[in-house]
Amino acid sequence: MNKLTRITLHTLGLATVAVPSFCAKDAGAEPRPDREGLRALAARAAVRAHVARRLNLTAEQITRLKSRRSVAADAMKAIRADEGLTREQKIAQGRSLGEATRGEMRAILTPEQRAKLDAFRERLGERQRTQRSAAGTP
Repeated sequence: MNKLTRITLHTLGLATVAVPSFCAKDAGAEPRPDREGLRALAARAAVRAHVARRLNLTAEQITRLKSRRSVAADAMKAIRADEGLTREQKIAQGRSLGEATRGEMRAILTPEQRAKLDAFRERLGERQRTQRSAAGTP
């Protein structure tokens, strides 16, 4: 990892930790709940950037993936806002949308990139299973 990338990731990490502290009204105040969402967004953005580097995505692939992610986010908001659907219907439609989106996003990748992504996901799954078993949760 080159020096600029490390500095950027460290700065992003520090910013995600520091933002809630600076935004609190007084020194003893807890971070506001809406700041947790910002932290999660920053973490997801950092993961996406890391995966993009590891997969050697082209600028065109990154643009296409961002566009597809945006379309999916808008569709998910519409599903959540639809008051005519039951909770179960919203869950089913959300799952269906997620599966379709994953398929479309995987189609943007080359076969080599898909293989690398599958390997990353497998290692992540192994790590999560190990952590769960160490914590005693199924």
